[in-house]
Amino acid sequence: MLSLSKVSYAWGPQQVLNEVSLFVGRGEKVGLAGVNGAGKSTLLQLAAGTEEPDSGGVSRPKRTGMLPQEPQVSSSFGPEATVMDVVMSSGPTAEIASRLTAVERRMAAASDDELTEAVEAYSDIEEEFRNADGYRAQSDAGAILSGLGLGAELADRAVESLSSGQRTRVEMARVLASRADLLLLDEPTNHLDVDGTRWLMGFLADSPAAVLIVSHDLRLLDHAITRVYELDGMTRRATAFKGTYSEYLVWSEEQRAALEVTREQQQRRIDRLQASTDRLRAHSMKSDKVARRVKVMDRRLDRMREEQVELPLEPGEIGMRVGQAPRSGRVALRVEGVAHAYGENRVLRNVSLELERGQRLAVIGRNGAGKSTLLNIAAGVLEADGGSAELGHNVAMAHFAHALDPETAGRSAYDFVRSLLGPVEPTIRSFLATLMFHEDHIYRPLRTLSAGERARLAIAGLMLERRNLLLLDEPNSNLDRTTQAWLVEALQSYGASLVVVSHDVEFVAGLQPDWVLLMPEERLEAYAEEHLRKVALV
Repeated sequence: MLSLSKVSYAWGPQQVLNEVSLFVGRGEKVGLAGVNGAGKSTLLQLAAGTEEPDSGGVSRPKRTGMLPQEPQVSSSFGPEATVMDVVMSSGPTAEIASRLTAVERRMAAASDDELTEAVEAYSDIEEEFRNADGYRAQSDAGAILSGLGLGAELADRAVESLSSGQRTRVEMARVLASRADLLLLDEPTNHLDVDGTRWLMGFLADSPAAVLIVSHDLRLLDHAITRVYELDGMTRRATAFKGTYSEYLVWSEEQRAALEVTREQQQRRIDRLQASTDRLRAHSMKSDKVARRVKVMDRRLDRMREEQVELPLEPGEIGMRVGQAPRSGRVALRVEGVAHAYGENRVLRNVSLELERGQRLAVIGRNGAGKSTLLNIAAGVLEADGGSAELGHNVAMAHFAHALDPETAGRSAYDFVRSLLGPVEPTIRSFLATLMFHEDHIYRPLRTLSAGERARLAIAGLMLERRNLLLLDEPNSNLDRTTQAWLVEALQSYGASLVVVSHDVEFVAGLQPDWVLLMPEERLEAYAEEHLRKVALV
């Protein structure tokens, strides 16, 4: 089904994957694990054929579906393309459905003389569609849309009229409805609420397709997973583990514990030899024989250090600190009567709120309720149909929404930080090290980094720029738990005014917001722990 044989891939001098071999059998469900930046997304791109390896071979089935971390509906669809048009466009009946739609339009515009011919053509194509199981494919597509939180009322709506979050799920539905033999999924649950995540994992477990998936929610697919491949961020190689994801986690901890014991034993031998060498070195000036002996021992120490086992990278404690946000006026953000619609889909009706200096607001609601739209309006990237959003006195605003700015996509992490800190080499490297950026990543183009790495860098950059109002749209969706804990601590200590959209209970609880804006009710309430139940339900 899917086979990678000794695949290697590099960005310039930085090795991303090193002779990685991997196999996914027919119908098999396989997890792909590793820390942020270990090369998981790159491996999926190579498996899908959107990137080519430097060496090694890749074999995949003809019908392969790929869902990247940041899926977007193709711009090739016209402005009139409906949700169902897009979802059905990759299935085996897509070409017949396209002809059926075209002849329906002919019938609607046909003259009396042309109508008979158009009806006969429609009858022939409709029979072909029915025989190809096209109506079942439509029904399946509707079930997928429903599972992803897109109701039947949206099926005939133009995709352009949907919110960005809804369009993301339409693209996800297109991939899932393609009836591909192999599905390659990169953090698909980042775009789903709790119910959508559970539905997706159930769908994948029951699907006849083979699946290779990267996800922080692999526990929900535990009963279906038969194998896990772990990418090592140090060696850039893959290790296969046969078993469920839960069993893999136990095995991974045991492997790391064994390596730690071995490394400690090696280090003790190195320390003992180093101490003996240092004692001899003190007398090396008095004897050529002793000096030669010291050189031999130094070479032996070098070999021992080279042969010392390397521990797999894991998310360590991120030590980045940026001080306090600059002081603003009493009011940081004032929103009055904001309303907005996408076509006939009205997502905001009359939102009003006032956020004071240093306060934190969590925006909670189901997907498609207008949360991202509200942040876009507050950030000035979208003009509201009605009402206003104004910044307060001495407010410097920053907006985080995951999308990679095309102007910075080709820059490296080093260049990005240099533009903020100035050309001071030790300071730049030290700052990147505190963000867990290792030497082999700091010069790679940002577009080649994982979404989690880019999120870490972008959010730290907002603080370096001394912004005192942060509008954060799902800032933790691509972060592992350790990095998420850092983010909560950093935001609390930085002290900026915050407007945050998140579906993560742990993140919202750690942030301890002052206010909660419930969507689509557009109701502002003082934060209480009972609101966490609503975070989990949306």
